[in-house]
Amino acid sequence: MKIKKPLFLLAAAAGILPAIAHADISVANNTNSYATAHVGFICSSIVNDGVIKPHSSLNISQSIIDLYCVGSCKTDIYMSKNCSGKSVATVSVDQHKGVTGISNHNVNGYYVAGGGYSASVNGGSRKAGLFDWLF
Repeated sequence: MKIKKPLFLLAAAAGILPAIAHADISVANNTNSYATAHVGFICSSIVNDGVIKPHSSLNISQSIIDLYCVGSCKTDIYMSKNCSGKSVATVSVDQHKGVTGISNHNVNGYYVAGGGYSASVNGGSRKAGLFDWLF
């Protein structure tokens, strides 16, 4: 009887661990613009809910990450409904660790922040100023 209980607990833990090891990535769009992502040759706008509306969030499921980021991948972020314009950031995603790196491109004041299983798009469009060449 004492042996069955530890085996049951071990089996239950083994069933829970894959769910803990894989998690959705939550992306918050804290801007006044729409946001999309480009992975390889695919723009997120081609799938349902692939465009993040201004001031809203999107959870990217582990199954989507597994499908498009086998091992790891780089994702370009655009402030448009269809991956047009200049990429505001490149985000490195690991299939098992989530967001592992962010390279912001200093485009119109937008920037991406975060790591692990959460990220946010921040800032916003600004007009070029007379002294922008100094910075």
